[in-house]
Formats: sequence, C-alpha cells, structure tokens
Amino acid sequence: MFDRKLGIAIYPEKMVISEMKDYIDKAVANGFSILWSALLQLDLSDSKSKDILKKYKEIFSYGKSKNMSITIDVNSRILNEIKFNNDLKFFIDLGVDVIRFDSPIEAINLAKLTFNDHNIAVELNMDNNDYFVNDVLSYQPIHYRVQGSHNFYPQKNCGLTDDYFIQTSKKFRALGLRTTAFISSLNENKVSNWAIDDNCCTLESLRDKDVTTQAIALWASGLNDDIIISNAYATEQELIDLGNLDRFIPEIKIALQKNATKIEEEILNKEIHFRRGDVNPKFIRSTQSRVKFKNDDFPVKELNDDFKKGDIIIGNNNFSLYKGELQLIIDDVEKDNRKNLVAKVKTDQLFLLDYIKPWTRFKFKITK
Repeated sequence: MFDRKLGIAIYPEKMVISEMKDYIDKAVANGFSILWSALLQLDLSDSKSKDILKKYKEIFSYGKSKNMSITIDVNSRILNEIKFNNDLKFFIDLGVDVIRFDSPIEAINLAKLTFNDHNIAVELNMDNNDYFVNDVLSYQPIHYRVQGSHNFYPQKNCGLTDDYFIQTSKKFRALGLRTTAFISSLNENKVSNWAIDDNCCTLESLRDKDVTTQAIALWASGLNDDIIISNAYATEQELIDLGNLDRFIPEIKIALQKNATKIEEEILNKEIHFRRGDVNPKFIRSTQSRVKFKNDDFPVKELNDDFKKGDIIIGNNNFSLYKGELQLIIDDVEKDNRKNLVAKVKTDQLFLLDYIKPWTRFKFKITK
C-alpha cells in the first residue's frame, strides 16, 4: 500500500546535540528516513523548557537537512501548556512533519488540521481500538494526511498481544491509512522518554528479539508500514542490519547442515522462494528450484531422525521429478529418504513460519 520506512527516536532533553547528529548520520547512511521524538515527558512550564525546545528545533532542522521526516508525539497536557487552539504555529516553528496525538482532540478539529499549507499530517493512536478514526474521516480530511501509530510499552509484559495488534491494525488498514509500530534496540545503554526500559516495543512477543526479527515480523504481518526504533542509541550494527533488510520479503535465519552441498547452499542462500498456493498442513513447498536445478546432482544422504518443525529439506536424486524441490517443515512428519536435511530454522525464528501464507515470498539467511 505504501513504501515502508525506517526511523529512529531521539530525546533531546537527555541527549547531546553532537551525539544525536552522529546518530542521524549513521541512520540516514543505512536508509532511515524518519526522525521521531516526544514531548510527553516535558514540563513546558519549567523555566528550562525554552532551552530544551531550542535543542529540539536544532536537531529537527538537522534531520530535515538529511531529508528525514519529523514526527512529534504530544498529549492533551502538552497541548494545554502550549495553549493549542487548532493553530499549528508551535509545530511549524519546530519543523514538524507529523503530529502524533497520543490523546485525541475533537474529530472535526483533527480533520480540519489536515488542511494546512505545510503538508503536516496528523497521526492517531491505534491502540485505543475505538472508532475515533472513523469519526475523523467522516469530516472529510485530506485522507493521506491522516495516519495511525501504535504505542510502545517500556514495561515488560505490558506490550500488545498479537491478536490485539492484528485487530487494531486491520481497522486502520481497511481505511487505507499509513501505520507505524515500534521495535526496540537491545543495546544495554539505552535512552527513552521514560525511566523504565525493559526494551520498548509495540508487540510483547517481540520484546527481547533482535531488531531484524522484530522488523521482519511486523512487516510480514502485512499490517504495518513504518517501523521506529523507540529507544536510543541503537548500535551501528543494528542500524546496518535493519538497513540491509528486505522490507517486503521475510528473511528467515537458518543454520546450515555440515553436509550440505554447494548446490543446496545456493538454493538456500541465493534463491527467493514462494509458498505454493495449494497448501498442505505439513510443509511449505517451494518448487522453482526443482526446475532451475533439475540437471544438477543431489546425492542421497542418510537420515537419522524424523523431520521436525523448522527443518529445511531438498529432494535428492531418488525423488524423480521432485529432485531439487525445497520443503520447509511446519509440522512434525516422518523422515523420507528421498529428501535431504540441509538446514534448520533458528529456534527464535520458528514463529515467523506462521506468516508464510499461500504465495508468500520468503528467503533465508545462513547464520553461524
């Protein structure tokens, strides 16, 4: 529906300008294009707030100079403190492109805000799971300037369940709206807008997984467009790994069997697979490799155990026209000597198999 974007979060009141600029440079170099921040934790009545807002403005300006889109998160308290009266001047002065309303204002006024001369979009909290978004759209806003965003949850065991994420996301997706969710850096020295950070993420099931696995799951759901790393600073390797990630084809991490041949490794490492539409309950079939490699040699290998979920097998020389076909086991099945065990899906990646539906494209990444 939309191009998929990556973003980083910064918290200027807790960070040094030079370090934030360096972080932005590294993120942009790896394909990140959203700079996200929040005013929720600030007390704008404090005498120091003007100096803090100057930091926000400076770093936002720097982000925009790198072609980043700027999102700011606000709630009703902040809006009261800036004496917000449906006038975007405060946000225009900050250099904001998207205003995320953590707690909403009147639907008719939100719709009216989309008619501004600065292309500023409004973003609604998706996790309330109410019909407020329908109310906003009923007042005929500029549709593409209305977006949805999940929360992130710093406290362990407080993130969204998968079912609730799907339920709330489908509501926005059905309305044709852009959506955002959050993942967490696993860097031990993290900064976020709250004192607690048990890895700030949207989905509880992803809380302690590496950043690429988090992103793959959100994108593979088909319900999420943009992904923001909610805490900082993500490590340079995390930024690189996310930047290298295919944003539309799930990439599953696997461990190669020691006796895998070069042809089998090539099928795993270089081919883009897709699940046949005529699905079965035991394994995912990717059949193009049997056509491309039909003239290659697939020596028969001894099997010791039955196949388990996550095993990756390829038809050997005894499998006639199915020689070279790749199959990904999704439910335990008895061993078959016409098939070679070539790799295993990493344990923490097994849940990603649930996202591979009929005709879904997917690929593998061999890890040590």
